[in-house]
Amino acid sequence: MFFGTFEFLKVKTDLKRNRLIPFIAFACLLLSDCAKMGSVSGGDKDESPPVMLGSSPSNYSVNFTGKKFEVTFDEFIVLKNIMQELVVSPPLKERPVVKLKNKTMIVEINNELRENTTYTFNFGQAIADNNEGNPLPNFEFVFSTGPVLDSLSVYGKLYKAFDLKIPEEPYSILLHSGLSDSAVLKEIPMYVGKSDKKGYFSVNNLPADTFKVFVLKDQNNNFLFDLPNEEIAFLDTSIVITPGTFSRVYIDTVKSDTLAKIKSQRDALRIRDSLDFAAKQKALAGKLILNMALFTEDRYIQFIADQSRKEREALQFVFNKPVTDSFRIFPMVPGHDGWYLREENAGRDTFRLWINDSLVFAMDTISIGLMYEVMDSTGILKMKTDTLSFTYREPVKQPRQKQETKGSRLKVETIRSKGITDLHTNLPFRFNYPLKTADSAFIRLFVKADTIEVPVRFEVFRDSVNMRAANLRTKWKEKSEYRMMLFPGAFSDIYGNVNDSLDVRFSTREDGYYGVLHAAITGSSGPLVVQLMDMKEKVLREEYLDKDGRITFSYLNPEKYKIKFIHDSNGNRKWDTGDYLKRIQPERVEYYEGDITIRSNWELEIKPELKKGQAISQSSDSR
Repeated sequence: MFFGTFEFLKVKTDLKRNRLIPFIAFACLLLSDCAKMGSVSGGDKDESPPVMLGSSPSNYSVNFTGKKFEVTFDEFIVLKNIMQELVVSPPLKERPVVKLKNKTMIVEINNELRENTTYTFNFGQAIADNNEGNPLPNFEFVFSTGPVLDSLSVYGKLYKAFDLKIPEEPYSILLHSGLSDSAVLKEIPMYVGKSDKKGYFSVNNLPADTFKVFVLKDQNNNFLFDLPNEEIAFLDTSIVITPGTFSRVYIDTVKSDTLAKIKSQRDALRIRDSLDFAAKQKALAGKLILNMALFTEDRYIQFIADQSRKEREALQFVFNKPVTDSFRIFPMVPGHDGWYLREENAGRDTFRLWINDSLVFAMDTISIGLMYEVMDSTGILKMKTDTLSFTYREPVKQPRQKQETKGSRLKVETIRSKGITDLHTNLPFRFNYPLKTADSAFIRLFVKADTIEVPVRFEVFRDSVNMRAANLRTKWKEKSEYRMMLFPGAFSDIYGNVNDSLDVRFSTREDGYYGVLHAAITGSSGPLVVQLMDMKEKVLREEYLDKDGRITFSYLNPEKYKIKFIHDSNGNRKWDTGDYLKRIQPERVEYYEGDITIRSNWELEIKPELKKGQAISQSSDSR
C-alpha cells in the first residue's frame, strides 16, 4: 500500500507545491493508521474460569460402561492439588488417574463400578486456566451405570460447636446406608462430599433412601473415624432423602426465558451447574438444610507432654489434657518425706513441685512416680504408672557475671507506676516463688488529699488458689491519686527470700467512667453459663443461672463486648464436648446477636431470647 501511494505522489511532480500538500498529508495518515494496526494492546485481565465445550460421554449420561471419560475446555487448563481436591462419590477403591492432553482432561477409572449407581466426580478447586490461574469451582462430572440418573441432594452447613465459627478448611461429608452406629468406624461410606470455605456442603446425585450423616476431619484420608484427634459432627437420627425434602434442581433462580428451554431433568441439572454460588445460596432460602456442630472427643488418651527442671528449686511436668481426681504423685527420694509443695494450674494439666528440703534441693537428679487414668484399646479406664527423672545442670556463667544475692531473688510484680486501678478490683501481687508470709506492717498506702498524703486502711491476704499470688484490698476513692510503699519483709518466700523496696504511684478513675450491663434472659431450657467476653472472645466475667433470670455486669470499661451462653446440660458449670458412641452431642452454645457497646456513665439493658437447638432447620445460619 505504501509503495503505491508514493508512486502516485511521484507522478504529480508537475503540480505546484501547494497542490502536493494534500497528497503528502494523506500518505502520513495512511502510515499512522497502519502503525496503529501493527501495535497490540494488553487488554483487560482474564478473570473468567475455563468453560466446558464438550465431553465424551456427555455429562449426566446413563448406562455408562466405559473405563474413562474426557472433558474438553475452551482454553488450556492446569490441575492444582488434584489428589486432595477430587472427590468421587460413591468412593472408589483406587483413585482415578487424571491426565491433560491439549485442552482436554482425561480421567481413567481403574475400578469395577457398581451397577445401577450414579457416580459424581467433584473436582473442587483443582481445575484452573493455564494463563491466569482462574479456578472453575466445584466442577462436577456425573454419570450413571444404569438407566436412571439419581438427582437428589443433601445440603448443610458446618460450624464449630465451641464458638460457632465457620471452618474455612474442607471437611469430608459421609453418608452411610448402613444404619448401625459402628458403620462410620468400620465401613467406607456409600456417598461422600466436601465442605467449601464458607462451611456449606452438598452431597449430590443421591437416590431416595435413608442415610446416616457424618462429618469428619479425615486426618488419614480413609473415610473412617479411627483417630482420636479427628474432628467430627453427626446427626442424632437418620434422614430420609425424598424428592419432597431435598431437591437438587435450582430452577427457581433461573430466568423465565431459560425455563422455557428446559425439556428434561438433565437440562435442569446442566442449568443448575451454571449458576454461581450466590444464586445457589438464594435458591436454598426456605429449604431444609442440616446444621452440624463440629467437635473433638475428649478421649482419655493421656500422656505427659513435657517435663523440665530449669531451676534447681522446681520440677515441672505438663500433661496433654487435664488429669482426673484419681491422679497421684509418689516421691521417690528415700529418707525424705514432705520435701515439696505442689502447685497446679486451674486447668489441672500443668504441675510444679517446689523443693523445700535443702538436702533434696542439692540433688542433681530427682525421680518421682506418677499414677493417672488412661483408656485402653477396649474403651475401659485404668490406672497407668510413670516414672520421671529430673536433672538440673548449672548454667555456664559468663565472664564478669554478677552473682545474685539470695535476699534479692523474690521478685514482685504489681501495678506499674502511674498506672490506673479499677474501683471494683483488688490490687494484685505476683511472685516468682511460693509465698510463706505477707506482713502488712511493712506496707504503706496513702491517698493524696490536696497536697497531703493521707494513710489508708487496707488488708493484704494470700491467694487461696495460687501460692505465688497475694492481693491488697481497700475501699478505693474515685478519681484519686495513691502511693504504695513496700519495705523489705513485706513478703517472704519458702526459701527465706524477701522483697526489695518498692515505691509506686497510681490513680483510680471516676465512678462515672464505667458502664453497667443488665441482661434479662429468657428461653433457657436448663442451667446456663453466661460469659461476658471482649472482642477477641477472652472471658472477662462469668455468671451461672439455674433457669431464666436477670444478671448484671457492673463497672465495665466503655468498650465493645460479646455475650456467650453455654447450655450446661450436665450441670458442671463448664462447656463439655460430645461423644459419638454414647450419642452425646456437644453442649449447645449461643451468642447474643451483635456486639454490645458500653458507654461511660450509662446503663444498658438487653433481653436475650435463647433458641432451641435443631440439627435440621430451614435455611438457618449459625451466627
